[in-house]
Amino acid sequence: MTKKNIRKVADMAHQVMIGGKAGERTMRFAKDLSITLLGGLGAFVLLFVANIVVARVLGPEEYGRYAVFFAIAQVVSLLYVLELDVSALYFLASKDIHKKEITASIMMMFGINIVVFTFLAWSAFYFFNFTQVTQNVLVGALGFAIVLSVKRMIDAFLRADEQFMHQAFLRLGEGVVVIVTLGVFLGLLVQRTFVSYAGSLVIGGVIFSIIGSMYIRHFFTVRGWTAKRMNDIFRYNIFGLINAIINGIVKNADTLVIAAVLGTKTAGIYAIYFTASVVIGARVTQLFINVFFPSIRTHVDQIQNVIRKVDRMFVRMFLPLVFCASCGVAVIILLYGDAYPFMWQWIVLGGIYIAVHFFASLYGWILSSMSQKGYKQYNQSYMYGFIVYAGIIAGTYYMHALTIVTFLIALIFYRIMGGAVAYLYVKQKI
Repeated sequence: MTKKNIRKVADMAHQVMIGGKAGERTMRFAKDLSITLLGGLGAFVLLFVANIVVARVLGPEEYGRYAVFFAIAQVVSLLYVLELDVSALYFLASKDIHKKEITASIMMMFGINIVVFTFLAWSAFYFFNFTQVTQNVLVGALGFAIVLSVKRMIDAFLRADEQFMHQAFLRLGEGVVVIVTLGVFLGLLVQRTFVSYAGSLVIGGVIFSIIGSMYIRHFFTVRGWTAKRMNDIFRYNIFGLINAIINGIVKNADTLVIAAVLGTKTAGIYAIYFTASVVIGARVTQLFINVFFPSIRTHVDQIQNVIRKVDRMFVRMFLPLVFCASCGVAVIILLYGDAYPFMWQWIVLGGIYIAVHFFASLYGWILSSMSQKGYKQYNQSYMYGFIVYAGIIAGTYYMHALTIVTFLIALIFYRIMGGAVAYLYVKQKI
């Protein structure tokens, strides 16, 4: 396809979603986005195929055990990072800063987080005496959490340095590694437990982090950090604590609650609907934000034009996105096999969540790009959403009506409330 034809297609898409022709900045944004989508979606397809294979091979009960294991690792990894990846994007987008000073200070804080929260996790394990979590499971979950958090930080530095091509190939490579190692574990070694899946994800994450760190090695220094810069990052990032804790609870504690109240088999069934809607919705949104946030952060002076475009896109695309997302969730659920029930009500709720999550995230990231106060308000919006989420869960639990539908509805209203608050904050600033 020639450059002229590409421009014509871009203008048509811009006209349908927003109106008017695409400008030069929009074209550059579209180019970076296409590279990100190429790598991100390719990797996601590979990892998603792996997830389907594992769910079909293991069955709901064993897959439910993996969901619990992953939830623990994910909560801990969120605490390790504490939104430091967002700080990297925010500070490194500024042109008048010393990048090594920023990255060294961020990595120092990241190391401190790992030490502190690993100690707290061990303390909580022995203090509360969890009967369903053995010491081996905890060690494995903590190791998995370190890999997830390191990978997330490397990915953030690649984005901040606008190395979208390298990032795309790294994600594809990670997907290939996971597929190959999973085939070895399940096929050759016949280790058909959730440990095989977790192990393949760890190996893929380690390789991503090692190779990715080579591309951003110009950032690294052991003597670049300063107390002043760490203080600046901490003051900006302290609000990320709210975000990390709330997201950790909302996106992971539900699996733990379902496993405890309704059993690991039900947790396994919930996990595939969660993957088909919440995880996929977050992944697609993340791919868009991967380019969207650095772009608007470096052009804050034109933020009003960005907001108008997002407003028009919301009006035109929300209902079509719900329909397309619901159809996508339905197809995905069918791929998991007969062991997992096909429920249209759950599917439509999943489609609604994807659409709500996408637009709520856009307004939230616009707000956080404006200033440190905007980032604080963005994190505050999660608090309002969490109040609604917790109210729905607590109310239905008290009435003995806690089901998978309850959690899906609670997730939708969590994102609606958070997105609405972020939208109101955005409108106050322009």
